[in-house]
Amino acid sequence: MWPRYTLTEWIDRDRCHARARSSDGRERDVTIMRLPRIMRGGFAKLLMADLRPALSLRHPNIVEVLDIEKADDTYFVVTEHVAGCDLRTFVARRRRLAHHHVLHVMIECCKALAHAHSHELVHRRLAPRTLELSVTGDVKLGDFGLTRIRVLDTEPSPDKFSYLSPEATHGPDVDARADVFGAGTVLWELLAGRRLFLGETNLSGMSLIRTADVPRIEGLDPSLDAIARQALALDVGARYQTAAELGDALTRYQISRSIPISPAQLGPLVRGVLVELQREPFVDRGPIATMQAEVDRMTSIVDAAPN
Repeated sequence: MWPRYTLTEWIDRDRCHARARSSDGRERDVTIMRLPRIMRGGFAKLLMADLRPALSLRHPNIVEVLDIEKADDTYFVVTEHVAGCDLRTFVARRRRLAHHHVLHVMIECCKALAHAHSHELVHRRLAPRTLELSVTGDVKLGDFGLTRIRVLDTEPSPDKFSYLSPEATHGPDVDARADVFGAGTVLWELLAGRRLFLGETNLSGMSLIRTADVPRIEGLDPSLDAIARQALALDVGARYQTAAELGDALTRYQISRSIPISPAQLGPLVRGVLVELQREPFVDRGPIATMQAEVDRMTSIVDAAPN
């Protein structure tokens, strides 16, 4: 039987941060994610098919999916809580990252992908918002199993598909090399300090991805540029074939240049961003008040088929 989680305390209601006790007696901080109400019926079955494999992922660089719960017709995903912020928020606040921070983030990201791929799971939606940076400088990749939900998200955004691989723009039949391309996109953007495949519309953005025209980054070490370009090769056969290969290439570059990297260097910067965020008023982008009442009625459905 899968461990059940019972909410024991709200720590930050606005940001859905709570403390919960599992049925095996452990207490831990969790984040409760409310899924769009469109996730019903057939969509709910697809949700369970996607999320069940993610429940088995246990790795220090992956945000753990702890439970899948339901209250009436609403579904919730309970994950471990990462004290910090996502990479998108961090970059928006700090703009450019030093190269040693970029290498740290991307090497850790590749470790997460390699572990998932060893379980035959492809992320498909790797992006800065799915990478969590903790106040201790750890890097964790989240959103495994939530690809369909992100596609169904109705929030207008011109960069909704900016991190897809070229083959993913033609259909869902992709393999681990699609995640290598996504990691290459994030790597290039961190090094360049700007977006790569950002069109005025989602359609124009996908057109840019399909050509995979990657500009050169002025002043970038050619060896590091070559690593990013190989990850972003249009031909899947010309890319790094695994995330582990990309991570190894970045590690070899880091060692060859004697670049020291450690979580301790990134942690203080993340703490600074978190302090800024905590000082700002929270902008409710969802029916939080309604969610509180629903959370009280949540029931785990991990061991049961959805209605």
